[in-house]
Amino acid sequence: VFKDGLQRILNQYDELNRIDVKHFYQAGENVDYDYNRSGQVIKIDNSKLSDKDTDTDIIFEYDQGGNPVGVNGPNGINASYMYDEEGKIKKTYIAGSGMHYLTYKTYDKAGNIVRYRVEKSGGGIVLDYQYEYDKNGNRTKEIDNMYGKRKEYAYDELNQLTKEEHFDTTTNPDTLTKKVSYDYDILGNRTLSSEEGGLTYNFEYEKTTNEITKVNGLEEFSHDANGNLTNNYDWEYIYNDANQLIEAKENGVTKVKYEYNSDGLRSKKEIVDEGKVERYYYNGNRLAYITDGSETLKYFFLRDMTERVINMVDYTATTPETYWYQYDAHGNVVALTDKNGDIVANYEYDAWGNISSKSSTVNTGDGVALWKANPFRYSGYQYDDKTNLYYLKSRYYSPFLGRFITRDAVFALNLYSYAANNPTNFVDPDGFVPIDDKGIAHPEAMNRQMRSQSVLHGDGFGHRDNNYFVGNLGYKDNFNVYLVSAEVDKPTLNISKDSVNISGGTGVSLIDVELNSGKIGNNKVNTSASAEGELMMANASGALVLEEGKVRAKAELFAAGAMGSISGNIQIFRVNIRLTGAGYAGAAGGYGEIYRANGKFEAGFKAAALFGFGGKISIGW
Repeated sequence: VFKDGLQRILNQYDELNRIDVKHFYQAGENVDYDYNRSGQVIKIDNSKLSDKDTDTDIIFEYDQGGNPVGVNGPNGINASYMYDEEGKIKKTYIAGSGMHYLTYKTYDKAGNIVRYRVEKSGGGIVLDYQYEYDKNGNRTKEIDNMYGKRKEYAYDELNQLTKEEHFDTTTNPDTLTKKVSYDYDILGNRTLSSEEGGLTYNFEYEKTTNEITKVNGLEEFSHDANGNLTNNYDWEYIYNDANQLIEAKENGVTKVKYEYNSDGLRSKKEIVDEGKVERYYYNGNRLAYITDGSETLKYFFLRDMTERVINMVDYTATTPETYWYQYDAHGNVVALTDKNGDIVANYEYDAWGNISSKSSTVNTGDGVALWKANPFRYSGYQYDDKTNLYYLKSRYYSPFLGRFITRDAVFALNLYSYAANNPTNFVDPDGFVPIDDKGIAHPEAMNRQMRSQSVLHGDGFGHRDNNYFVGNLGYKDNFNVYLVSAEVDKPTLNISKDSVNISGGTGVSLIDVELNSGKIGNNKVNTSASAEGELMMANASGALVLEEGKVRAKAELFAAGAMGSISGNIQIFRVNIRLTGAGYAGAAGGYGEIYRANGKFEAGFKAAALFGFGGKISIGW
């Protein structure tokens, strides 16, 4: 399969339709993949590393249960894992270049990390954190035992962050060094960020689209017809037809340009005012290495089997230098260490990822300060020092605004919100769905929004009624009609030619089906939500069931409207929808067919679970 994008890629597949070889023509590289019988990747061969006369293979190891137990990378670097009785990683061993690190994790009964400790060769301590949590599993306290610091957090009834406090614990009593309060509207937009003794920001939004319009009463923001942020104070953002950011200007002067490959990933950054170019290459959708404009290898990144970056090899130095990534329990990059285990770069962040301090004692071989050359920062995201935005693969995140600058491609009641306004406990590695620190998407991250918010978008609507969701389950924006699954307690249904309403719901548990096109009998399916003779479908009851590692959703399909000779009648079908594929706990997507005894119903579907993306959907009864 030849993909002709700005970065030219040729994918070759094996007999099981898995990528066998990926050719990057611009870099002159082939990436080869090998798999075990379970379909897990066991080897990646990056030919580009041969330019530097080093090993090119990355080897992955698994136990009999399919759990990752080790990774072996170039230059003798390796990582191994030990699990507790519940299958959580309790110890990680990372070694190479004459140095090794041991990371110890201790958990409470709910599976929350309460101690996170990193030791280096010889027993020296690199990092040592302790954590406390509330009854909902929200992190309320982080204690830095190494450097005498403490952070405390508070949340509202929807688990949204309302306060963060920073303390210096080297004094007696502890000294409060920072206190910030946050507030939100009913739609989940952050309306206030107020620092005690510092700056206060009041944010305003367009009520029907959640687009930001003002800060402190000043109209500094604008959006295009697709909802992309185009003006942000002195910055202007320009997008391509796929809503990808391609240029950023400051005060009318172009500072940076971006290009993307045919997999949708950022492949090039041109730092215009510095006359520099970086090109990005990936293993899967994870950044593997960076080259300069002439395709000379600059930096290589090895990841462990939890997707965290283990180290960065600086090939711009005369002799390649290896730096090791150090994290806190949330996955923030807090330091880089050298071959001696000494910290040579460090970072501090607020809860939303704004960098409050950064420093380094060394430069890369081409003279760039290490803190700046390292692209990975808060939550392990790639950071752009020019725009102060984080690149989360599908879109960009602004830590100052606490939101994305473009809409989510997956249904959500607020298409711009980041991590369900709970950035201390959730991350969003791909810009689609927030997941907690355990690596799974928590349904409550979306349930709480449905219970408390009002929505008005196109032909779909809903509102809060005594803590129950009451509304038209067909959600329509400018581009798609979404059919939303909901959990309901003793549902009351009102089905008519105009709408399907549900009351008694506890919120969205699964993003079920997006209807693109299809046929019922000889009649074209219409997707408007409220007009006579048009089709309306909704899952009225749904529960996620984890069964043998797969997510199942049992639901009832309710349909009313134009259905051939039975126009106006209601047909109820009981189906089991099985979601399989890649993702954190299963996923779905693709083409589905529905059959019944006296005929064939067929329709094209795109489906997405709250837990991941890709794969297939099969529907039957």
